Amino acid sequence: MDCILCNETMQPDHRTIQMICCPAETHTQCFVSHINQNFTPRCVACDAVFYQYDYHYNQSQAGPPPLETPEFRAALREVKKARAAKNKGIAALNRAVREVAIGFKSQTAPLIASLKAMKREAIFTAKLTQGWREGNLTMRRYTTILSRFQKRFAVDSYTLRNLGLRPRYRWCIRPAYIIRRKFRVKI
Repeated sequence: MDCILCNETMQPDHRTIQMICCPAETHTQCFVSHINQNFTPRCVACDAVFYQYDYHYNQSQAGPPPLETPEFRAALREVKKARAAKNKGIAALNRAVREVAIGFKSQTAPLIASLKAMKREAIFTAKLTQGWREGNLTMRRYTTILSRFQKRFAVDSYTLRNLGLRPRYRWCIRPAYIIRRKFRVKI
């Protein structure tokens, strides 16, 4: 059996579509491209329309356009009044929140500044410890040896990951990331 659209012989391993209106079959790709080219999908063999939407059908059944009816105009006025009231309410809400937020920020600014100073002092103290020095030094040695190995044997990062020499996310083991993560403050 041949495809109706491309006239090629249908093979058992080809993906096919059988039309719902007749026994005709087409390749799936041929039918999709046919539908993309034609706005109203029709059967290629019997020209049956699969579905059709008439944009003017609903308006022709409803009578005159709704803009001419007094009920529509009254409902439209109500919607516009509600929209104006909503805009005024949002403006009042924004003013009230802005006033409270200014007070909140002025009260919390010294506290945040003191927390930042405490964080800087704690990080400085942590960097003076022997563990920080050892960890930072071993990390530097490891990355230096790893980069030399990688250049010497022309090994890419995918192969390194398969060999178990590089973690999936390298940034998570850097000392700067570790210290930022440990001293993170959430409110």
